[in-house]
Amino acid sequence: CEIGIVTDDGSDNSLN
Repeated sequence: CEIGIVTDDGSDNSLN
């Protein structure tokens, strides 16, 4: 849910 943060697997947490 953190805006602008991208996880190490390449997915973004913006919508998750």
